[in-house]
Amino acid sequence: MEPYLKKLVFFLLLSLLLLCTSYAATKDMEVYIDVPLHLELVLSNTQVDFGELDEAGEEISIDVNIRSNIKSWKVSAKATYASLTWGAEPDGTWVVPTAPLKQISYKVTFSDTSPVQTLFSLATLPVNVDQTLYTFTRRTNTDDLTTDLTTKREKFSFTVHVDPKAPTADWEAGEYQDTITLTVTSM
Repeated sequence: MEPYLKKLVFFLLLSLLLLCTSYAATKDMEVYIDVPLHLELVLSNTQVDFGELDEAGEEISIDVNIRSNIKSWKVSAKATYASLTWGAEPDGTWVVPTAPLKQISYKVTFSDTSPVQTLFSLATLPVNVDQTLYTFTRRTNTDDLTTDLTTKREKFSFTVHVDPKAPTADWEAGEYQDTITLTVTSM
């Protein structure tokens, strides 16, 4: 074969090869997944029972376990009466009181347990109005190495503190109570 013909055949074969291999079709594909919001609040106890109240004052704490997978959330509390309120004779069944109310004041504290720090310091809650105890800008942390997400919660402490009885106070015998509602809210 002549060199010219060899070059032509080579060029045709090369062109055919390029035509066969240079064609391509491209499409983009987007991949999505939704991670649901997790806000969870678990209390170690739903009753703060002082028993017979010590006139020298006392306090009781419960564990507040929270799980949040978002960075912007808050913990708030509100109280029905914002004071321990008389509603029954001794050993009676507490009923909703009528005016004038007989009350013993208390204060609350909300603290982080790791590292130990007070987030809301010893204050009275407002009556039936949410009081923000703390606003967070992070997800909850946990040192729990389990893989069960229902147990991965960060532990906080909620304390109810009753001051000593004032010398001029005359607390009436009976059953006193209040209801505090804790709420975790995304922001």
